[in-house]
Amino acid sequence: MALEPMTGPQQKHVFISYVRENKDQVDRLCQDLERHGVNVWLDRNSIKPGARWKDAIREAIRSGDYFIGCFSDAYTAKAKTYMNEELTLAIEELRQYGSDREWFIPVLLSECEVPVRSIGAGETLLDINWVPLYEDWNAGIRRILSVIKPIPPKIQLLISALRSEDSGVRRQAVEALGKIGADAKAAVLALIMVLKDKYELIEVREQAAAALGKIGPAAKAAVPALIKVLNRTSCSKKLYCLISVTWPRRNLDFDTTDFKIPIGSSSLFCRVDAIDLVRHILPDVLVQPWTICGYGKLYCLFASW
Repeated sequence: MALEPMTGPQQKHVFISYVRENKDQVDRLCQDLERHGVNVWLDRNSIKPGARWKDAIREAIRSGDYFIGCFSDAYTAKAKTYMNEELTLAIEELRQYGSDREWFIPVLLSECEVPVRSIGAGETLLDINWVPLYEDWNAGIRRILSVIKPIPPKIQLLISALRSEDSGVRRQAVEALGKIGADAKAAVLALIMVLKDKYELIEVREQAAAALGKIGPAAKAAVPALIKVLNRTSCSKKLYCLISVTWPRRNLDFDTTDFKIPIGSSSLFCRVDAIDLVRHILPDVLVQPWTICGYGKLYCLFASW
């Protein structure tokens, strides 16, 4: 089954601003970025037929994760160009971000004068670090990617597969993400959704839990979902163990709480496997068992401070 690249909320959206004279260089830039998994927004390719093009451009700049301004001698030679309007909109957006947010990425396609345009607080575009692509193209692309940090294309395809109507495709995608391990951290939120989907096949949810465990510490956001799913799971023997969880709040985003976990369930993964997953995701968690007559064991999980 052929899959389309991911276009969901996790995917990076990059607006490219340029002048028509640089079309060939901009096409090369877009191809290089797309090959690394970047979702590029280019006016001539992204505006739908019949759409108000000015409105589409404004919205694309406002909603973009990044803005790349392509400057060149062709740009500086123009007395009038719509790229100036795009720059104005981008600078307005840039002013709303903190100074530590790398959103506006200026690149030089040729040796040219950098436009002195105010970006507020006494600063101009000259105060933003530029990427001189004309000096070393490949090095420049690597610098851009170091800021954008796109999701690798293979991971994007597997995340897309998790939304397939074919359960076999979803199962294969979950298995593949588990085999990738820590490098599949961009898929954590998608795997959590699979884990929490009560309409999903049990075996697919089990594999999603296992994949999250293999991703490791980068999947710590999945711990509450793992515990909640276990807490909802039916238990044929009606036997429970109490897991008292105390997490250091400086590292995690959920509160200290107690959970009752079924120990006889056959409808999801077993209690011990769940604890192993938690321990793998949070390696500083310690587990101490105590025997409770007739009722299995009491597991106390706590994180070292």
